[in-house]
Amino acid sequence: MRWSLPLGRLFGIPIKVHFTFFFLLAYVYYEFAHNGKSHAAGLVAVALTCILFACVLAHEIGHSLVARFFGTRTRSIVLLPIGGVALLEQIPREPYKEILIALAGPFVSAVLAALFFAAGLAVQAEITLDFADITLGTCLSSLFLINAILVAFNLIPAFPMDGGRVFRGILSLAFGWERGTIWAVRVGQTLAFGFIVFSFFANHLGLLLVGFFILFGAGEEGRLTRIRAALEGAVAAHAMRRTFAVLSPDETLRNAVLKVVSCNQDDFPVVAGGALLGMARHDAMLQGLERHDPSTPIAEFVSTRFTSTEPGAPLEELYVLLARSDRRTIPVIDGGAIVGLLSLEQINRFAQLRRTLRGIRRDEKAAADRAAETYGEGGPSSGSARSTASDAFAPPAGDMT
Repeated sequence: MRWSLPLGRLFGIPIKVHFTFFFLLAYVYYEFAHNGKSHAAGLVAVALTCILFACVLAHEIGHSLVARFFGTRTRSIVLLPIGGVALLEQIPREPYKEILIALAGPFVSAVLAALFFAAGLAVQAEITLDFADITLGTCLSSLFLINAILVAFNLIPAFPMDGGRVFRGILSLAFGWERGTIWAVRVGQTLAFGFIVFSFFANHLGLLLVGFFILFGAGEEGRLTRIRAALEGAVAAHAMRRTFAVLSPDETLRNAVLKVVSCNQDDFPVVAGGALLGMARHDAMLQGLERHDPSTPIAEFVSTRFTSTEPGAPLEELYVLLARSDRRTIPVIDGGAIVGLLSLEQINRFAQLRRTLRGIRRDEKAAADRAAETYGEGGPSSGSARSTASDAFAPPAGDMT
């Protein structure tokens, strides 16, 4: 995630904090230090906020460790002012795996809530979120309540919360992954509309924000699921761009920029002797044109840090890779030579075409079923060879179908 600062590693997982988190700490300090309280109270409140986010980090670590057990790597954990997010490489489609990964976070939070509750009882703390007087008891009781709220909030059966993933996993056992997701998204969006409407009657801004958070999060999950379902079984060779321009390392910056305009291509492979040396991105070339002489060799603007793939690589995994990184183009290598370029735009176009073809086929099948019911067995539809629109646009067996 952009604008995130590294804090270190925990269990081998990179931990980052978004820069906006420090605005939250500054706000907390100001509220407690300058609103009729002391500077010491402000510092204690900042420390309490850091402990709270350590609990959020433990919640995300719970997700990550269970995901690792099932073979899914966590790219990083990012702490934001609104909470934390574990960036998994992919969400497993097996329902039981998704359910256990989703439940791991709330389980950790529940354990922490129980520990803070027990500690609060030991010091006879009153269960409250009133910070008028910051003491050990109020700190323990607030940490208990916040972790308990974190458990309850995350178990709401709506995306993008953990409860939505648990709900999707349960539905997938009965309806399959794609239909289970569709139903989970619909339920989540219905709950979101309910929260939004109720927030106006209750005059509750927090509930309104939660409603919109769920509404947009569920919609995005549904969109990603439709794309992933359309890409199931497809490989890089199905969607890659086979006709593309390349650059040689001694080609001038002026000629390279002219190719950007004439070839309608963002990134260019730089090739010498048939071997791929790196990728030249069009934004780097345009910036170079502003700062350097146009006759400068393009080799000075080549990025040698790039990810490549092979024609048989699963397209769904490549989509997730491109969607969650700043890479825009992946070169496709076969036998040591570059044979294609793959971008997020091409994958989205391929997924849209596939969904359209499947919709045509579903309509044709429904029409054929209705015709069969009308004419009965042995009627005009039985035993006849039919040529359909989807057959005309469908690829050979084993390709895009």
